[in-house]
Amino acid sequence: MKTVMWFEHLRTWCLAGVLLTLAVGPANAEDVREITWADLVPASTFEDPFEALTSDQLYRLDTIYRTREMIRSDAVDLTDEMMERAEKLEWELNQQEIDVDELLGRVEEIAEQLRRNSFAVVEELDGANIRMPGYVLPLEFDGNKVTEFFLVPYVGACMHAPVPPPNQMVHVSFTPGLETGGLYDPVWISGIMSTEAKTSAFGFSDGDLDLPTSYTMDANEVTSYE
Repeated sequence: MKTVMWFEHLRTWCLAGVLLTLAVGPANAEDVREITWADLVPASTFEDPFEALTSDQLYRLDTIYRTREMIRSDAVDLTDEMMERAEKLEWELNQQEIDVDELLGRVEEIAEQLRRNSFAVVEELDGANIRMPGYVLPLEFDGNKVTEFFLVPYVGACMHAPVPPPNQMVHVSFTPGLETGGLYDPVWISGIMSTEAKTSAFGFSDGDLDLPTSYTMDANEVTSYE
């Protein structure tokens, strides 16, 4: 079961793409559509009740949640101090008119909705000629050139920062290959976008992890962001 803190991380992932303030200039050709990362996220009517909470309130909810889970699993002997702390935090949240029981009772439902939203795509982008900015995370090489990579919205994604949700990553194939200057250099990519989901292995220090993407692109041009 996901904890409340997971929601905060997921929102951070989503917001990071929106907060990548790479300017968008005029298109190079009439049939090319320039987009930002926010354009990859479809409109949603889902209201996340955790979104209005502060980091401190989320932390308190998470502590209460974990305490209740330990009680249910009977896997850990809780001390009186731990029980009293959880009760105190719950009382404080209730004083702030936060219904702890109602929120924690919806954790699984909300987690599933957020998961679905993280995979959702903008269908009108399927087959569109797209130009967009981002950062390169190499997947495959031909010699010293990158021929497949993740395009991600912020520096250090998957490396030193959380993995973006699937609809905030694009799996890019670029047959000519790219001589990347480094992970911190933004690029423009151009090509035909697809809403075909794809899962690719990405190497971490402790092994490979299969990462899903909601979008793919066969790029016909990759240039430095200027």
